[in-house]
Amino acid sequence: MSVATLLLALSMLPAAEGDDLKALAGNWKVVAIFEEGAALSEKEIASELFAEGKISIDGPVISFLPPGAFEKKSVAFVVDKTTEPKQISLVGATKVGTKGIFMHSGDSLMVCVAGLGEKEAPKEFGTPKNSGRILMTFKRIKDDEKDVPVPHRPAPTAVEEKIPAADPLVAPYQVKAPVFSPIPPPVAPVDDGGKFKKMLVGTWGHQTDETVTYITLNADGSFSMSTTWKRSIKSVFKDDIRTSGEWKLDDGVIVAKVSTSTTKELRGQVYSYRVVRIGESDLVAVDQTGKSRREWKVR
Repeated sequence: MSVATLLLALSMLPAAEGDDLKALAGNWKVVAIFEEGAALSEKEIASELFAEGKISIDGPVISFLPPGAFEKKSVAFVVDKTTEPKQISLVGATKVGTKGIFMHSGDSLMVCVAGLGEKEAPKEFGTPKNSGRILMTFKRIKDDEKDVPVPHRPAPTAVEEKIPAADPLVAPYQVKAPVFSPIPPPVAPVDDGGKFKKMLVGTWGHQTDETVTYITLNADGSFSMSTTWKRSIKSVFKDDIRTSGEWKLDDGVIVAKVSTSTTKELRGQVYSYRVVRIGESDLVAVDQTGKSRREWKVR
């Protein structure tokens, strides 16, 4: 189902549901977010979910600015007022059906969404340990509430400009260049009649605390990659990432160019990984920033 078709269907919802949508319309400030019984800090909320600390609801669509993005993201939703508590279903670009419950009273809004693997909406507002559920509370931003401007530090005075660069007072005006660790030379053979490249062909995977990534290197020089979120709080408002493109082996370095991706910022990007060790079941590579990563052979 396309987004246009979905929005058309949502616009044809019964009037009773439309009343709920009208009541939810407006701008909402994040008051608190709880995951697994623990509250997220303002920094975590801004860096992981809502960069501006707020959301907007217009009809059956929630919009917000994701961390690191320049454009707002829109997530469609439907409500079901026949249940108690009322239910809400979020619809992402690559997945459908994140279910939750909500309660709205005046300028307050509370939403609790199911954890990963839960097919049904929660029955109550809470985030029990190991449930993966997320509880979010919002407060309506009224029209007469103005955003407080962020104070800017004035330009340095003539006195400050004369201070030597080593003086700590001037340090905030300087940008320290990153220091990358040296990239070790490859230990795998690079001129062996294609054996090295054949060892790279296949599906490799690695995971972090938040994501699971699989990348498939095909013999014809194409590749595909998928990244899924392990934490419920990431998966609710962030779609899984699907990427594809072309790769080649250049003197022991894997060079991958992204041609298509569900994440716009990745399109056209070029990445390089110097293979320092490869075996039948795993490989170790160093990326262009000097960071080492280990990949396990999946198939």
